[in-house]
Amino acid sequence: MKKEIVFVSVLLLISGLLKAQNLSEKANVFLKTLSSELRVQTIFSLNDEERFNMNFVPLERKGPTFNEFNDKQTKAALGLLRASLSQEGYRKATDIMELERVLAIIENNKFKMPDGRPARDPLNYHFCIFGQPSPTDAWGWRFEGHHVSLNFVSSKGEIVASTPSFYGSNPSIVSIKG
Repeated sequence: MKKEIVFVSVLLLISGLLKAQNLSEKANVFLKTLSSELRVQTIFSLNDEERFNMNFVPLERKGPTFNEFNDKQTKAALGLLRASLSQEGYRKATDIMELERVLAIIENNKFKMPDGRPARDPLNYHFCIFGQPSPTDAWGWRFEGHHVSLNFVSSKGEIVASTPSFYGSNPSIVSIKG
């Protein structure tokens, strides 16, 4: 019985370390796909006040968006998001992003960002990395846009915080007429 408990404990420990290492690997793969210009927009120190600037409404944010990413960068960014969330959490985040298309139709694209871009844009979700992604040292990252704010901190190879987190929905019901 004790051998089984130790074996299961070791498997859980290895699984947790692999997940955390996988997360830092995904973050570093994402960062390596970025141009130097996009990297400067993405990386902040772990103690930067930007880490505490969280919101879930459409507004100007720091950090590049899918609008600025090529296919390789988009795939790497989504890989980091997927590695950070459960399957259901990832589905919810990407479904909420797609609701921006519905809002654009409902609102007839009347809402604009201060720079004139449409406020309802499924690609207008920002990525920020805080510190250097590492399976041993503290670092964090944020994925944020309209109705989604996900914040993560990893330390010693484990996600130690995934708050604040916000998932919202507008519209809450989508009617399909046909």
